[in-house]
Amino acid sequence: MYDWKELDNGNLCCFEFIETVTVFERGGSWRGIKDGYITDPYDSSEAAIDAIESETAEWIYMNTISGWKTNKKGNGQYKQHRGSLCSVKRSKTGSYYVSINQTLWKGQWFNSIEEAKQAVDEYLCMNG
Repeated sequence: MYDWKELDNGNLCCFEFIETVTVFERGGSWRGIKDGYITDPYDSSEAAIDAIESETAEWIYMNTISGWKTNKKGNGQYKQHRGSLCSVKRSKTGSYYVSINQTLWKGQWFNSIEEAKQAVDEYLCMNG
């Protein structure tokens, strides 16, 4: 059994693996995420943790399902998702932001393009 820590946002995190693994809840389902990979959904955090610890969890590489493409200016990436245009761009300050249909998403800023894309992919994965 591994030592899982509950974070302030309710996610559970384990630092004992080769990479950090986080278990999070979205839309009533729990998933594991690590270094660009995400698990199938589980009914509870305990079920997700059990699958991860017993190495029965199915890990899906998020880039294979994401469909991100580099924009023409080369300062960001975009993808189409169910009729919506999701974009990640670099600001003049060097941070990254997300827009969906040309509207700033959640007012969040990210340190890297990969972090921004991961946040969007997790959201879309959980909310369709």
